[in-house]
Amino acid sequence: MASGVPMSVASPELLARSLDAKPELGPTLEALLFVAHAPLALPRLAELTGASERAISTALARLQRHYRGRGLVITRSAAGYQFVVAAQSRGCVRRYWDEPRMLSDEATETLALVAYLQPITHEQLCDYRGSDPTHVLETLRQADFITTGMDDAGMLCYRTTSNFLACSNLDSLDDLPLIEMGVQMDMYAGVLSSAASPAEHTSAHSLEYAE
Repeated sequence: MASGVPMSVASPELLARSLDAKPELGPTLEALLFVAHAPLALPRLAELTGASERAISTALARLQRHYRGRGLVITRSAAGYQFVVAAQSRGCVRRYWDEPRMLSDEATETLALVAYLQPITHEQLCDYRGSDPTHVLETLRQADFITTGMDDAGMLCYRTTSNFLACSNLDSLDDLPLIEMGVQMDMYAGVLSSAASPAEHTSAHSLEYAE
């Protein structure tokens, strides 16, 4: 008789563990957590990856051990899992984010559109810019220059914030320089080019810190 445990008598738990050990799951979860702008819960990760919550928990535990002692760590909260800056690194990271930086041209153009055309929807911004502004909008949102809300038609739209007014030295939106909306974008985007904000980045974890 062949050595080893026959499949007919292998326990369900043993089979489950063997199925959970998918080498590609760890890197996939790592990538998802890196680009996510908010914690990801197990059900959401299961939906995205097609893996079981048990498999995901096992892979996340391995990732947490892998990142232990590094500049970034993976934490778990009631909202889910996310990358955060490790405690020993947060002082330096905070100093970096506290440095004033200019907005990129792309972000300045998008902010100008929101400022002058608000409330403006994502679809309208796509039409004006000719490209998907999702990443830039997230940068502006993290800098507290824009926020989301509903317009009169119940559509999700973008507006500027009081912080935008403060950073632009404006008392109200009525103080925005008058422009003709028919002119080219590069002629009115410069109105806001002096506003400072964090540089664009690929994920929100740079603004989170481990306790």
